[in-house]
Amino acid sequence: MRQLPSVKSSCAALPLVIFLVAAGPASLDRRSPSEGVRVDLLAQIPAGVPSRVWARTAPGVSLPQDLRRALEQQLLAEWPAATAYGSLEGGVALTLEPPLGNFSLAGGVAVPIVAGDQLEIAGRVGRAVDAERRRVVIIVDASASSNAPVEEAGQGAGSVLAIEREALRRVLESLPRLNQRETLEVGIVAFGETTWEVAQPTSDYPALLAALDEFEAAHPVGHGRTDTVCALWTAFERLDHRNPGTDNEIVLLTDGDLPHSGRFLDCSARRSERERRVCMARRNRTSCPAPARVRSKGRSSDLRELNRLTRLFAGRARVSPVVFQASRRTNAYSRLARGTRGTAIEATSIGALTTALGPSVLGRVDSVLAQNLTSGTRASDLLGPDGVLSGALPLVAGANDVELFVDAGMGRSARYRFRVYSASRQVEEYLQVLRSRNRALQARLDALQGEARRRSSARRATRRVEVVAEP
Repeated sequence: MRQLPSVKSSCAALPLVIFLVAAGPASLDRRSPSEGVRVDLLAQIPAGVPSRVWARTAPGVSLPQDLRRALEQQLLAEWPAATAYGSLEGGVALTLEPPLGNFSLAGGVAVPIVAGDQLEIAGRVGRAVDAERRRVVIIVDASASSNAPVEEAGQGAGSVLAIEREALRRVLESLPRLNQRETLEVGIVAFGETTWEVAQPTSDYPALLAALDEFEAAHPVGHGRTDTVCALWTAFERLDHRNPGTDNEIVLLTDGDLPHSGRFLDCSARRSERERRVCMARRNRTSCPAPARVRSKGRSSDLRELNRLTRLFAGRARVSPVVFQASRRTNAYSRLARGTRGTAIEATSIGALTTALGPSVLGRVDSVLAQNLTSGTRASDLLGPDGVLSGALPLVAGANDVELFVDAGMGRSARYRFRVYSASRQVEEYLQVLRSRNRALQARLDALQGEARRRSSARRATRRVEVVAEP
């Protein structure tokens, strides 16, 4: 027999939190729902109806099978085929505590279920680093691929490089207004066929703008292949590794083209002398500002070196790629961000690029707002001291689409959407069933106990009579 009292005690401790898992074509990073989840590191859940749905309870909460099946069927029947979830715009480091968050779990998509009329939101935004100083080196992609034309609404046609530089200029011009601490140092590195040190890390922001203008005059268009590995090592060496109180980060501003520098061509395997000469002629022999870091001997490749670099950077510097052309394949840069605990961001316009760069450079945000798209209700600013998020958002019964908006002083920097289900009606109905069953069981137990008492009294009376009847 199912242990109903334990089920009742679990359900009575409201608000009840349950995790449903919707198996679909999306495959995201697996995370434990019992811990805070960096939702900005999870891949977006694309539009489409999942093939099946199953329920998973949060740690410490049990869910009866019949209620589980009922919720599974309802969630599957109401799933919106045209809606995507997860990170939709920009990106900042955002950690959310259960129940909020849609993420991979056993090959599916976790959906929180709340047995109440409001969603408790808790977590943290930003890097949560209590650093005395912050040093950021911005890497600008100035390779030939950045010359690709882009049609910017209301501004005519331009190149990716021109848009990247304009977005960076806007951020640098805003730093004196946005930065409230003199310990923010910013440096600039650019790369194409080779790597250039545009400006050493400094808090003299007008000097940064002057250095950027000077570099743009000398390199008006992108040039050559994509020397990303050398640029990353050059930026790494310009970070402050001596002072443990410094928060170090590299912001990689790129069009998303895969790194291909030509530095790691292996010409020894060519069959003929002519092929070897052609290979050697194609090899990139330009000097790298970080020569001791870049391995040019032996069999390697840009992607292998990028993976090696990711392992070596872990725990020492974050890398946050900001990719302008979202149509390109950005898996390599997403892995780089995950491996170094940075944030991978995709932007589709100069405005989005500018607002995404703001928090990446500043390392902070100004406000976090929540809205229930289903009901139209909003929550007040969730942002508290030290980047801690805390607040509640009213829910309607059934499915709710909830969005979080992050602002860093330059407009909306990030937007996340989550599917949340309020099962207050179903849970209350199930509690009523449990109470009814418990009452019936209690009545049956009372009857059995009464019958047992009567039989016991009859046996005692019989024994008394037998004792008295003896001579």
